[in-house]
Amino acid sequence: MQKLSNLLHRITNWEQWQVLYILLSLSWLLGPSLNHHISARLAFASQYEDPGQSWSWLFRLCDTLGALLLGLAVGILARRRRPLRLFTSFYGISVLLLGIIALGSFIDAAFPSACHADDALCLIPVGISSIVHSVESVGTACALIAVNLVWVYRNMPWAKTVLFIQLVWGGAFIANQLAGRPDIGLIQFAYEIVVILWTASIVPVLASRRTGPNSSSRLQIAAHGIAAWVFLGGFFSIVTAIRNIHQVSDLSAAYFGNNTAWLSQHGVAVGIILMYISRHLWRGEYRAWQLTSLLLWLETLKYSIVTPDADLAVLYGVTAAVLFTLRRLFDRQTSVEELRDRLVKLAFVAVAFIAALTLGVLAYRFKHHQDLDSLRFNAGQFYRHLFLFDVVNDLGPLQRRLLGQVLNVAGIALLLAILISLFRPHKPLLRPFNEHDRNQLRHLLGRYSTSSEDYFKYWPQPKSYWWSVDRDAVIAYRVVGNVAFALADPVAPDDEARQRMMKHFLEFCRRYGWRACFIMIAGQSHELYKQSGYKLLRIGASAVVNIDEFSTTTARNKWWRWVLNKAKRQGWKYAVIAPPYNSQLIAELRQVSESWLTRQNHVERSFALGYFDEAYLQSCRLHLLREENGTLIAFANELPTFNGVQTATIDLMRFLPEHNHAMSALLAHSIQQLHEEGAKQSFDLGFVPLASPSDRTEQIIQKFGQLLMSEAVSAQGLEQFKNKFAPAWVDNYIAFDGDWIDLVHITRQLDALLKPEP
Repeated sequence: MQKLSNLLHRITNWEQWQVLYILLSLSWLLGPSLNHHISARLAFASQYEDPGQSWSWLFRLCDTLGALLLGLAVGILARRRRPLRLFTSFYGISVLLLGIIALGSFIDAAFPSACHADDALCLIPVGISSIVHSVESVGTACALIAVNLVWVYRNMPWAKTVLFIQLVWGGAFIANQLAGRPDIGLIQFAYEIVVILWTASIVPVLASRRTGPNSSSRLQIAAHGIAAWVFLGGFFSIVTAIRNIHQVSDLSAAYFGNNTAWLSQHGVAVGIILMYISRHLWRGEYRAWQLTSLLLWLETLKYSIVTPDADLAVLYGVTAAVLFTLRRLFDRQTSVEELRDRLVKLAFVAVAFIAALTLGVLAYRFKHHQDLDSLRFNAGQFYRHLFLFDVVNDLGPLQRRLLGQVLNVAGIALLLAILISLFRPHKPLLRPFNEHDRNQLRHLLGRYSTSSEDYFKYWPQPKSYWWSVDRDAVIAYRVVGNVAFALADPVAPDDEARQRMMKHFLEFCRRYGWRACFIMIAGQSHELYKQSGYKLLRIGASAVVNIDEFSTTTARNKWWRWVLNKAKRQGWKYAVIAPPYNSQLIAELRQVSESWLTRQNHVERSFALGYFDEAYLQSCRLHLLREENGTLIAFANELPTFNGVQTATIDLMRFLPEHNHAMSALLAHSIQQLHEEGAKQSFDLGFVPLASPSDRTEQIIQKFGQLLMSEAVSAQGLEQFKNKFAPAWVDNYIAFDGDWIDLVHITRQLDALLKPEP
């Protein structure tokens, strides 16, 4: 057993084990399409394995391999704990019951029921094989119920749902038999699928291992591939429903007197839903995973029993099995979408639906005419096909027509209800802001701050704060629409704690259906976000000036001598002052600020930037430039820093429009003042977005950068100006959860985020 265990671990993992077990154990779903001698409506699943039946060897072989695979997993689980406390521990009882189920599955394949076909009914003669088969069926069913009861007692996922399905199936089966209507095929097939999936999900949980290979990128590729296939599958589901409108299934007699329009209605409804939810599936939403899994298994049942088709049954079945094993990738709750996003998606689905419908009608006409010359578009025929009436019966009597209309209206209403209710915006209540959080944040900034712009995590308010369990780390964020914007980096003791916070914040956002986005990430934190599961995009760079080098070297070059000499000739006076400030100075500052805002239509920004606010300015040191007569012509506020950060940052840089060189002179004096004080090593001149965008992605980046700078400027000109300070350029990034479509949405929400609160 140890050798087999080692072999299993070398060649596979629990996720691949799940896929193999599900596909092997559900091979009998191909029975109705491969064996036409047994009625799919009247037969048990195991009767396709009876000796003498077509393809019985295939189904028995697959069931045997599936049982051995389950038995091997049970053996591995049994050896993991010594001694295994049977009948006393949850783990031991579960492993024991799984062993009984594995043994029963093996006996089921080894001792078939020896069914003999007789007018499409299956007659089972009494014998040793049939007795063993019956005893095994009862024993396995009891073991399945027992393991469900154990897991219900432990409040494990799926347990209550599966137990409810077992009880409902048992009641339906008994009622069906007592009523003398042996139509048990569809009921049993659906029940067996649920049981196999349930069994496949138990084993990895007991193994206490996350399913899946080490490389998450491969899983993401597989999940995105399935999402793309789901969209195409929905498209071709509509095409198939239309072109097969004349096919009569075994169950059609039970529905509307051989009118098969209900099958086409089912195909079209499923197709529309699949196309609609494919985007949500691509994003990794759990509810989309649930709905897609249900639809794929329903389609598998449809092409296994209702309209048997081996190729389509395999296609849908394999996809459903693989999607089931990728469950852990779909951890995002339903997203909050703007009306515009939802309308765009519905319009795209509507266009695809019309294209599929047209293709289906053309395929149907070609199928029956077999003559390209006779293919003519007829609006009346197209309208009739659009509403899925079966022209074989020419709409039928009045009662059938009325029933068909009711079903169409009900189907459309149900479809709309599903699309609206399942993906309705989810807006959870956020924790209200309180002063205790701010005080504790300020305490943490004093210990762990790493950036000169960390003050914006403290001001302006309101912001929400997401704390670690021990409240020794925090992320400041705000939710706009369905995007949770956070200021980088998390305030935490070290890189390991910061990375842990990034991962937990991502999980937190996905639980509420938000897109997580960190803005203004410095280059040294790039890898931390990447390893935490975020996508990164470089949006520009910050100009960081070495204070000593500027004061001793750069400020003495020709251009700076000209600027400083001009300021001296005009009598401009520099001063640096600390709070508190009187009302007269605040009024002067406001006048300069309002004049600056009128220049090139500047706007105030918030969240990651400061705006003119008296309380804000009262917390900052001010650098002032006045004319000889005392008139204030320019000012800048220096952000407070924490934890001995060696970089100084100027936020508001505002001047009277008629004094173009005032800000250059003010910045030069400010850097020289910092040099004289000797408390800081570098001076952050601020962010510059990528210049000269050449494609759509770079245009988005430039828009992002301009919003962060509060103005639409020439990035190239701004870069040339800041290069006069001889800075070192430090790359800036955004880190976001999603794809490039999400990035467009994030950019739209950024403008609302940066607007100051009224």
